Amino acid sequence: MNKPDNMNEHYRRLLEVWMRKQGVSFRAEVTQRFQFLVDEYGLDGPDYSEVLLPSATYSGAGLAISIFLQDDTRDGAGRRISVRVQLDTDEGPVQADLDELVEAAVFAPRHTVGSKAHTGEAVRATLDDNAQWIRRLWPILRGPEALDTLRTATRFETDKGGNPKRRAKGIKWKYK
Repeated sequence: MNKPDNMNEHYRRLLEVWMRKQGVSFRAEVTQRFQFLVDEYGLDGPDYSEVLLPSATYSGAGLAISIFLQDDTRDGAGRRISVRVQLDTDEGPVQADLDELVEAAVFAPRHTVGSKAHTGEAVRATLDDNAQWIRRLWPILRGPEALDTLRTATRFETDKGGNPKRRAKGIKWKYK
């Protein structure tokens, strides 16, 4: 048996075996659920990569949406899916995770955004959920408030003790 060149390669191989056992193909599932980004919104892609972890990126006109399958079994978080949105600006790229954007847009608390990927069914459900949030965010991502929303999403205020501040009480979420 060949020894993997590094631990990332080892985890990538373990993830491939797990996906085969679950009967799920990350590429096929992402393509099926995010094809609307190409067909309806005119983005290019998906561009797939497996350099560090499986990912698919859709991009165009200064916007990139990347979907990642992470194998965090080493730290107990388990397998999960994350989505990152990047907006190119004159000062450089601004990025935010989907759950942060959903909360910054006052759509719903960040914990309502799906991320589980412990089974094939969970992968599909999470990708469906993530695609729905991207559809809801689309007018903001292509509107004049896009940059402010991404910056708000990544701004974390702390109290005097350095602890994260809680969000304000009584927020009226658009979706919940």
